Amino acid sequence: MPAFRRSLATLLLSSVFALAAPLCFRASPAEQGSGTLLIVNAQLADGTGAPLREGAVRIRGDRIAGIGKLSPAPGEQTLDARGRPGK
Repeated sequence: MPAFRRSLATLLLSSVFALAAPLCFRASPAEQGSGTLLIVNAQLADGTGAPLREGAVRIRGDRIAGIGKLSPAPGEQTLDARGRPGK
């Protein structure tokens, strides 16, 4: 990945992690799937400069509800980030 794209992806995902820090990273199974969006195959950065890792981000309303190795819940809208700009 070109350095510029990696830097941009790291910056964007670092911002996501910074905003998500005070939130619970795993929603209970009862909460999953009700009005949520799961972004799968995303490149995740932790903001430390460590290599990007593949994972998923669950969004509920305007909040991050989960980050990591997540599976779609029944009825959950899913977006595949593989091959999207910034990756």
